Amino acid sequence: MQGAGYILCFVHAASNQQKIAEFNAYAASAYKEVIRHLSNVEVWLAVIFHFRYRTI
Repeated sequence: MQGAGYILCFVHAASNQQKIAEFNAYAASAYKEVIRHLSNVEVWLAVIFHFRYRTI
């Protein structure tokens, strides 16, 4: 669902060059945060255990 927020933010920013720059900085920081989490083994273990042992 966050993807829709990114699209809305991008469309809104398209009318203003400064907002585009702000959005790019935000997207870059969000991307780095995601990469940082993906490189964290504990996160992967939590995801694996969640899907393997989840209750139906």
